[in-house]
Amino acid sequence: MSVLTLTPVRTLPDTVPDPTRTLGWDVLLWTARYLRQPDGPDAGQPWRFTDEQVRIALRWFEINDRGEFVRRQGTVRRLKGWGPR
Repeated sequence: MSVLTLTPVRTLPDTVPDPTRTLGWDVLLWTARYLRQPDGPDAGQPWRFTDEQVRIALRWFEINDRGEFVRRQGTVRRLKGWGPR
């Protein structure tokens, strides 16, 4: 029997943008305050993101010198169940 090992495909390094160049921290703060886990054993607890989801949010809300969003479109594809456990 052989074992299949999958290696993630990275299109960007695992670094986050300069904290002064993203509105993502405000988005993450808002979700921590107002969103709750809807179901499961953690129902009612504050919503939690994985480290990867945090990096995606910080990159998505990245802004340039003129205060414009760096990204206008994007896609994240993951299998069902991706996220905190």
